[in-house]
Amino acid sequence: MISYLVKSAICMIILLVVYHLFLEKEKMHRFNRIFLLASVVFSLIIPATTIKLPAARVPAIIPSVYVINELKLQEAPSIESATLEKAAIVKQFILTDYLLMAYYIIVTILLVRFGVNLWALYNNIKKNENISTKDGTLVLLSKKIIPYSFFNFIFLNTTEYTGGLIDQQLLLHEITHVKQRHTLDIVFIELLKIIFWFNPLFIIYKKAIQLNHEFLADEGAMSASFNLKDYQYLLLSKAGIYQSLSLTSNFNHSITKKRLIMMTKTTSKLTATLKGTALLPVMTALVLIFCLQAEAQKLQPDEQAGKSNKTNLEKLKTTTATEPGQVSRDSVFIHFTRQDGTKYTKTLNEVSPELQNSFKSMLYTKARVVAKKYPTASQLNSWKDADNYGIWIDEKHVNNKEINKYKAEDFVLYYNSKLNGPAKKGRKYAYQVDLYTLAKYNELKAINEKEKPRTRVDIVAVDRKYIAYKNVGR
Repeated sequence: MISYLVKSAICMIILLVVYHLFLEKEKMHRFNRIFLLASVVFSLIIPATTIKLPAARVPAIIPSVYVINELKLQEAPSIESATLEKAAIVKQFILTDYLLMAYYIIVTILLVRFGVNLWALYNNIKKNENISTKDGTLVLLSKKIIPYSFFNFIFLNTTEYTGGLIDQQLLLHEITHVKQRHTLDIVFIELLKIIFWFNPLFIIYKKAIQLNHEFLADEGAMSASFNLKDYQYLLLSKAGIYQSLSLTSNFNHSITKKRLIMMTKTTSKLTATLKGTALLPVMTALVLIFCLQAEAQKLQPDEQAGKSNKTNLEKLKTTTATEPGQVSRDSVFIHFTRQDGTKYTKTLNEVSPELQNSFKSMLYTKARVVAKKYPTASQLNSWKDADNYGIWIDEKHVNNKEINKYKAEDFVLYYNSKLNGPAKKGRKYAYQVDLYTLAKYNELKAINEKEKPRTRVDIVAVDRKYIAYKNVGR
């Protein structure tokens, strides 16, 4: 997530710099409006998109079977280091939870503020006189205000409107905001500001978008009048009057030298076309930088190298298989179970060196024998319930009524596990109980202690910690 946010911010900065250097000063406001909105969307989507390139074909390298020997020589992590590692993980999770909680609290506060602003506008519309016109709905307010617009509503002072004191150019300015639906842009960027409140670039983008709206509205107002100076004087006369309505478009927003200069500026179609076209290499470069990802190089041998490598690898495997306690890492399967019950399986080759080290003891021929675990009489009685429990006695699935033939002390080991996902499909019971008699336990113990090389090892782990295992294909 952090990588995504950093890449997104870089995209936004680059496109914002391009806008301020090459586009903002040109009289191509409609194109600039599209560019600003597209820049935001582009910067949010591109870092999350991946375009994979096929890997190059390279000669194979002989896999090193001797890694197994290295694992055997390493010391297993101490209980103290494992405890410290677990404590560090717990601490990290707690910090992450606090940060996430703080993020949601701030988002909630900003959403409430957004809702309050909407409610204030709604109350103004509902509680005051509305006049429908072909260009929008006029909302007449008793308080002294500078005209402003929100969607198709234009807010005016009642006295000024009824007395004919509102300049027509000022009204045309707000009508342009309404017709071109500038409120949609503002609401869109406001919602993004709430979600990404920690990114100040959205504030800069909002200012750029609002200034572009004013360029468009000024252009619309002047199109109906040839008296440029009168409009400029009108603009300056409203300067300094403050209105704190973040969701609206108002006449005196950002009264700066930029707006006054823009009214007298012209941009040729050729210049606009050239500058618009010049953006394509920039966008393409950003896609190449942030989207392209080469696939991991697959070790695909060519014909001649393949024959030699295959022969050498078979020799190594043959030598290794005759030595006690060594198996191919691809024949060691680790079955992980997360705290939420979801399961996944990886070979020893696919886990980190640290995990390989912690599971290294499984490569020995002498397997650990699970300690005896005796069930109680009450447990045995509860397992008779066929709706909740499936019963295995000495690795054979039996009817729950078979338990009546045994006493609690007849069993020296049991496992009680909850079924999840595919394991539960087609079964009415939710738990599986494995029971072992003393005879079966001793039989398994004798098999595990024989000095024979393993061909496969299955390891069961919960939260990346070893808890049990069984041998297959001895």
